[in-house]
Amino acid sequence: MDDFGVYRVAELLRDGMSPRDVRRGVEEGQLLRLRHGWMATDGADPLVVEAVRAGGCLTCVAALKLHGFWIPPRVKALHVRGTASAHRRHPRRFCRQYGGHMRVDAAVDEPITALRHALRCLTEEQTIVVTDSMLHRRYRFDAGKPVGKPSDAGELAGKSDGAGTLAGKSDGAGTLVGKPGGAGSLVGQSGGDDEVESDLVVPTVEEIHSAFDGAPKSVWRLLGECDPKAASGIESITRVRIRRKGVRLTTQAHIPGVGHVDMLIGDRLVVEVDGYAFHSEKESFQEDRRRNQVQAAGNYVYMPFTYDDVVSRWPHVEATIMGAVHNGVHLNPRRRSTTILTSDEFFEQINSRR
Repeated sequence: MDDFGVYRVAELLRDGMSPRDVRRGVEEGQLLRLRHGWMATDGADPLVVEAVRAGGCLTCVAALKLHGFWIPPRVKALHVRGTASAHRRHPRRFCRQYGGHMRVDAAVDEPITALRHALRCLTEEQTIVVTDSMLHRRYRFDAGKPVGKPSDAGELAGKSDGAGTLAGKSDGAGTLVGKPGGAGSLVGQSGGDDEVESDLVVPTVEEIHSAFDGAPKSVWRLLGECDPKAASGIESITRVRIRRKGVRLTTQAHIPGVGHVDMLIGDRLVVEVDGYAFHSEKESFQEDRRRNQVQAAGNYVYMPFTYDDVVSRWPHVEATIMGAVHNGVHLNPRRRSTTILTSDEFFEQINSRR
């Protein structure tokens, strides 16, 4: 579990520091007083520091990001859950959940509380994408697979520069050293080439669903659109948007000789989305190899898209997929309609009906 370098004074005292150690830490610049009862180390995460200074704790997608879950691109960086008194003084400054206020006992909300507050901040699509990420971590944990932070974990506008130096209780000589933190149910060992190993919280499916307690039916029903098999947020976005166009698809479909593909539409249209925002020559080679595998496996049509395609050029992605579906490309030839239109003809026909 990550440690973000912000603590309650009572917590420092409970973990072995004396009041004198705390005062000396402030005098020597190792500790920074944020508000009454709260301290930060010199390397604390900047967003966490800002949240506590504002009268609360980090929550919503900002907290989920620190816990290693995928968040939608370009969402606001700072999301703060205030204390009850802070909410009364500044009711519009803080994130809220469906239901009453909760005590602020930590500098960063644990994942379920953060998700409860995200439900009121995010769009329907964004809610599904974030929940997918949480469910997918549990899915991998239960399957005995490594649990790690996603490589395409979205981006926060004005995001922090990292968790910085860890600090906590005194080692007896007056030096501040790291201390573990923890929240949530299970802790999974992360892995992967892009990440230093660390322990990440793995909420249960029941706990994730409980975050929706008290929410309106319009929010509750979004659980029915979530998919724990979604391997990346960008895959979730694509799935949600295409399904909402009335297209049936299978996620993580298995193709003999190829393995699992992101999405299979109909009998033969394979749609895959690359979660990486940046590409190397090695990744380009792997994509070409993947294309050849799919095409060699049988009568399949391979349609790959990149992170930038989905985030910045969605109309092109949608037009390409929907044009193929309308023309029956997703069906085996024996099931196709005899009327085949070009993409331009298809969209001209649609526009003429408006």
